[in-house]
Amino acid sequence: MKTRVYELAENLKMPAKELIGFLNKEGIKVKNHMSTLDKDTIELIKEVIDAEKEKKATKKKKQLKVIKINKLPNLKELSSQLKISLSEIIQKIMQFETISSIDKEVPVNILKNISKEYGYKIIFSDKLKSKKSLQKKAKTIKLIVKPPVVTVIGHVDHGKTT
Repeated sequence: MKTRVYELAENLKMPAKELIGFLNKEGIKVKNHMSTLDKDTIELIKEVIDAEKEKKATKKKKQLKVIKINKLPNLKELSSQLKISLSEIIQKIMQFETISSIDKEVPVNILKNISKEYGYKIIFSDKLKSKKSLQKKAKTIKLIVKPPVVTVIGHVDHGKTT
């Protein structure tokens, strides 16, 4: 049974022009998207293309892009650093059941999760690390209980207003 090139391209989820170029490069003569291919050729093509896709996938997994951060970014800065649309990042943050405005700083745990999903590794600068440790120390310091300061403010009426 013969299959047309465009049908094979649909099955492989790739553009027909790209498949035609690939077939010509491999030495299989194809004129256009309506050309037909036999079953054996189709099986060979699928094996080669699947192997190439696996190689690309393993390369992408191995190569984590590194971003160095000096201060916690807001959503706008994060989208520009990760090269991802702002709306997509907002959707990801909503998945973590958090709502954030464009100018608000992204919490560290969400920042790490989003960057990991998109293949980035975030390295925090020494300044930011020391700031985090100071914040943790400030939280651990116990507050001293003091009585409230009360000020009475009033108005004294000294006579008629007419």
